[in-house]
Amino acid sequence: GFRPLIVYGPGRETGLTAGPSLACKAAAQGDDYVIPFSGDTDFIFVSDVAAAYAAAAVKERPGAHVYNVVGDLGTAEGFADEIMRAAPNAKVRADGPTLPIAPQIDPGTLREDYPDIPQTTIREGVAETVAHYRRGRNA
Repeated sequence: GFRPLIVYGPGRETGLTAGPSLACKAAAQGDDYVIPFSGDTDFIFVSDVAAAYAAAAVKERPGAHVYNVVGDLGTAEGFADEIMRAAPNAKVRADGPTLPIAPQIDPGTLREDYPDIPQTTIREGVAETVAHYRRGRNA
């Protein structure tokens, strides 16, 4: 089993924590956006999560295992700043309550058991997401 925190990136557009992805999309389209939460949390790029599932699908492991799939620890406010770095004309900010989840979680042995899972930084993931939506792709 995999438990990611805030998954963002192309195609991640529904649910309580879709704000970071929607903010990237809005910025790419020249629209303002407010990420509806604030504070510290773990952001993981959507393709890193997909890679974790793909790795688990082809590697046999005896027993039942559960992993926290972690990405890059940051703040919602810092995430908004990265969007404005990728889209300098964007007006994106974070405003709202902190999320009712621990901002940092222990990945356990995830990286040892699946060493090839990528770990995209917030800066890299935001740049890729904004570029994706600038190319006119909606999902």
